[in-house]
Amino acid sequence: DRSSSSAATAIPDGAPYSYDVPEGFTTIPSGDATASVGSATDKSTIALDDVNLIQVSVFELQTEVTEANLTDARKELDAAVAAAAKQAGITTVPTSTAVSVAGAPAFMYRIEGVPTPSGKRATNISYAVLKGFNQIQVLCQYTPNKQAELKRGCDTVLASLTLT
Repeated sequence: DRSSSSAATAIPDGAPYSYDVPEGFTTIPSGDATASVGSATDKSTIALDDVNLIQVSVFELQTEVTEANLTDARKELDAAVAAAAKQAGITTVPTSTAVSVAGAPAFMYRIEGVPTPSGKRATNISYAVLKGFNQIQVLCQYTPNKQAELKRGCDTVLASLTLT
């Protein structure tokens, strides 16, 4: 039995991940999320409101990611993120920073001025976590007035993310 002070754990059906839901965040039905993630096979979204949210998605890869091909995977991700940013009207091409999430190699991208369906501009910090044939994307999207709260939530999701 969970105590009332512990966070709920999000374990989407069939998804190769789970994470703790930060306090103050609400689970959003997958069809209602405002952030676009392309052709994800599994997706879960938690949010503070209709723009400030964290979305975890899975993209199946054609090739298993290993240490030997990690540089090539990074180049492909960089190109895909740059193309998506350009399509969204972002003129500054985001660059990746190598990080580790849940013990797996990952690349972090920061994109400023992302348009949202509500007309607000947001900042997206996206983590592409690579494990086997999966790319698990953790997208943290926020407006300036919710930056601190969203970053705390994103830190909770990243620290608790478990890959299966």
